[in-house]
Amino acid sequence: VGVMAALLLMQAAHFNQPNNVWRGLYELRGNDWRYWSQKTNYRSNGAVGGFLFNMPVSAMAKPKGYDEAAMARIADTYDDVAARLNAGRTGSLDDVNVVLVLSESFTDPTQLEGFDLERDPIPRTRSLMARTTSGQMLAQMYGGGTANMEFETLTGQSLGLFRAQMLSPYQMLVPEQEDYPSAVGWFRSHGHDAVAVHPYRVGMYKREQVYERFGFDSFVHDTTIGETDTIDDNPYISDESAFDEVLTQIDEHEKPLLVNLVTMQNHIPVDGNYDDPLEVSGVGGGQAERIGQYARGLEHTDEALAGFLDELSDSPEKTVVLFYGDHLPGIYGSSVKNDNKGLPLYRTPFFIWSNQPEQNVARSVPMTSPAFFLPLLYDVADAPLPPYLALLHEVHDHVSAVQQGRLLDPSGEQVKESEMDARSARLLADLRLVQFDLSIGGRFALERMWPGATG
Repeated sequence: VGVMAALLLMQAAHFNQPNNVWRGLYELRGNDWRYWSQKTNYRSNGAVGGFLFNMPVSAMAKPKGYDEAAMARIADTYDDVAARLNAGRTGSLDDVNVVLVLSESFTDPTQLEGFDLERDPIPRTRSLMARTTSGQMLAQMYGGGTANMEFETLTGQSLGLFRAQMLSPYQMLVPEQEDYPSAVGWFRSHGHDAVAVHPYRVGMYKREQVYERFGFDSFVHDTTIGETDTIDDNPYISDESAFDEVLTQIDEHEKPLLVNLVTMQNHIPVDGNYDDPLEVSGVGGGQAERIGQYARGLEHTDEALAGFLDELSDSPEKTVVLFYGDHLPGIYGSSVKNDNKGLPLYRTPFFIWSNQPEQNVARSVPMTSPAFFLPLLYDVADAPLPPYLALLHEVHDHVSAVQQGRLLDPSGEQVKESEMDARSARLLADLRLVQFDLSIGGRFALERMWPGATG
């Protein structure tokens, strides 16, 4: 009995490891893990299930050859790569506001098959994309994964290189560490103040703890934001109010800002949000109503975004904006899903815009992952890259998108790592070593690859 009890306890302690007996039994009976909110997770799966789900898991397996000497060699290599890429770059972000906008469920529904909208809900955004660095982002999942896309953007680390059990770094990795390398520390070390804005409750995805580990100076949320306006019967704070908060923060700070805005306006449920939903044809019943409501919300975002950028255009302060959607909304029925099998259900728009007109050059980027946004932003600003972003820049030229279970080449075709050319495989292996080093390894290369990234 004692031996059996010990074995069962060992299985419980390793609940998140591959082929775990307890987890297999839980999932066999249909448990649905709600990793985005632990209150919901415990409510849905019970105290025991919620407790077991939060058992520790190693984020990555230790890559072959990882040690301090290997990381020194990689740092040497990407010092040289950064020097080559930076030759001739004359820009800087040291005196520039950097605004990262994760727009909740912002997508382009006109790209989906199976239904038609009475009009284009995002004409202004589409026009901006035609004049800037822009493209499609590969979302991790359909209908969720917001914090994971935010994590990739801020850290340059890819969910596709972590273990499959690492469902949410915000829940399972970052809070367990004293600090965590990110763009927050990097920009703060270059003279920026760092502000997080999320017009919703602080408990979702443990953002309060995560933002503290990243080094944000302040966190503006639903009870501290200046405006709490909503639209019609939508319960969420509007994107216009969220954008106004960013403008207020820029006005109130003497130093340049890094602002990380995560909006809420287009979060599900969308039923009955607006008095004037778009008309939808090709599908019937409740699905048409949901799509029409969702598309009307996109129109409101499109209008608010254009007004926000107009305000920044008139500002004397230099500002660059990264805008991206995190995933498709979980509103589509089986008929639409069947008509859009594969990547269409995982594509969202993004663009990078500067209020310095000469920096806005039309550039269509292959489908990318948010882990590669930072080097693209540096390209727009013509600013010198640190070695870590130089590594991401090089990987992106060969492997344009990395997500769990998917690797895309620059042509948008899925590839297997085992079938990559030697150069692409080497770059991905280097990135895996660096990600392990910065996430759960010894951080041997941190101060050479991304100095100041932990503040």
